[in-house]
Amino acid sequence: MSRNDDFDGDGRAELLVSSPWGIGILEMSGSTFTAPVMAPNGTRFGGWLLNTGDNRFGPVGDFDGDGRAEIVFSSPWGIGVLEQRGSTLAPLMMAPNGTRFGGWNFQSGDNRFEKAGDFDGDGRTELLISSPWGLGVLELAGSSLAAPMMAPNGTRFGGWNLQTGDNRFGPVGDFDGDGRVEVFVSSPWGVGILQLQGNTMRPLMMAPNGTRFGGWLLNTRDNFFRIAADFDGDGRAELLVTSPWGIGILELSGGTLSAVTMAANGTRLGGWVVDTTNNRFGPAADYDGDGRAELLMSSPWGIGTLELNGGALTSPLMAANGTRVGGWVVDTTNNRYGPAADYDGDGRAELIATSPWGLGVLKPTGTSAGSPVMAPNGTRFGGWNLQTVDNRFGVRRSCFEHVVIHFKTLVAQTAAITTFMDTQYKAMEDLFADYGIATYRGTTEDLSADTTLAGVVDLDVGSCLLGVPTAEHNTLFARRNGAGVNDIVVYVVRTLTNGAGSTNLLGCATHPANQPGCAVVQANARWLLAHEVGHVLGLRHWANPPATNSQYLMFPNVGWTGTPPDIVQTEVATMVDSALTRAF
Repeated sequence: MSRNDDFDGDGRAELLVSSPWGIGILEMSGSTFTAPVMAPNGTRFGGWLLNTGDNRFGPVGDFDGDGRAEIVFSSPWGIGVLEQRGSTLAPLMMAPNGTRFGGWNFQSGDNRFEKAGDFDGDGRTELLISSPWGLGVLELAGSSLAAPMMAPNGTRFGGWNLQTGDNRFGPVGDFDGDGRVEVFVSSPWGVGILQLQGNTMRPLMMAPNGTRFGGWLLNTRDNFFRIAADFDGDGRAELLVTSPWGIGILELSGGTLSAVTMAANGTRLGGWVVDTTNNRFGPAADYDGDGRAELLMSSPWGIGTLELNGGALTSPLMAANGTRVGGWVVDTTNNRYGPAADYDGDGRAELIATSPWGLGVLKPTGTSAGSPVMAPNGTRFGGWNLQTVDNRFGVRRSCFEHVVIHFKTLVAQTAAITTFMDTQYKAMEDLFADYGIATYRGTTEDLSADTTLAGVVDLDVGSCLLGVPTAEHNTLFARRNGAGVNDIVVYVVRTLTNGAGSTNLLGCATHPANQPGCAVVQANARWLLAHEVGHVLGLRHWANPPATNSQYLMFPNVGWTGTPPDIVQTEVATMVDSALTRAF
């Protein structure tokens, strides 16, 4: 069982949690949690200034080899690696932007470090880091970081052409069973597995698109490599891959990949029906303690686990929406699942579940599951106030692209408007993460007192046609203070009009050239923002009729069914291809 979340070294995982108030570390204690660490924004951890508004947390790993996990913090100021010390956190290292780690020029604005692992087999975690310049591996060295490997774009790792603009790194895992973590990488050309070798990397395998791995047809345009885990218990990681055709599990075999199992959409795996248009995958963990990872699945029907038996997947646990798992009511329209780790130290992983009601810990045991912890919002875990609408649990899910979102409101930023922006953002963040696209929240600005914008608070959007902005669009969308050229700005307005009068529009993604953004009004439509940002990233409406298309995010109105709404693989490819989503 991984110790990547064991911050205090007691053999049990703890749960990192953050909110607009601050940060905490929660520890399972019987039927509840305690909070051994809590700190409000403004706290100084040594020299590190905590601000959950712009601090990013993770990845985590045992960077100093002491048997406890540490947390990577980053901010517009720089980077830090922090560890738990009693009831607080302390930095093992801190460095501002512009610091040279060996030859690596650290800049938190364009450096991305979403993958961590023991790449050199020394028992300590290293960071895989990329930038527009190239790729590096950073390791803790005293009170600083060192760069044992650095390579500029254009470097050939064997035959692999490094280009961080279109290479996607991860997932990572020990694919060959040598005790070291390797990096899975994909590009428009194909895929590879890279292994750290001294001060460079070498490919264990490479394959162009069109290659057959057994029966699996490689096409990085619509194949998504989501999770690496040891599904068969052989001490090596396998890869979960999905496509519009179905799912597969691939393993390293010599200098290529082979398909351990494959299942087309419509296949029944035990009782579970494979459908990559609406199945959501993960987290994967050893829920039953048999030394193999099982895969959590969710869909509009309910939840289940898949496990590999021989060359086939079976579904030992299935629970339809409305089923009580212990005391927890399964409802995939509003439940979120993950992270998963061994929170009680029994050698089996437990699953965190959250909903608008509160939080539960689910414990799958064979064909059923219990819920040793259930807590409604407002519960105090020690001093921590549980509120699932703005609490974030664990570190950011592993994604292969990201987009930055800013808010600017022309309506006075009351508590109701703040709640609207927060809930819309979180619904989009959760939904997009299911498909491998991370969202980072940028700035929030109240423009309601700006008299020069009084004439656009009721925004004339004309016919709301993409590429045809109105004069009022041009006036408003020029206000991009604090946003990068490829960031998306969301403008909260009072109403949307067509110049001649009111409309029933709740959002409009029309924007001037080179000023990406959308306008929304305050409405009780949970995925309104996700829908409009989808347009900005290149998605178009599904047809209406048929009414069955209401299962998709891009249905022309907000009457979604089978929520959360679905994004199909071809739409994910369109979003990934947008200039506004960027690789890590």
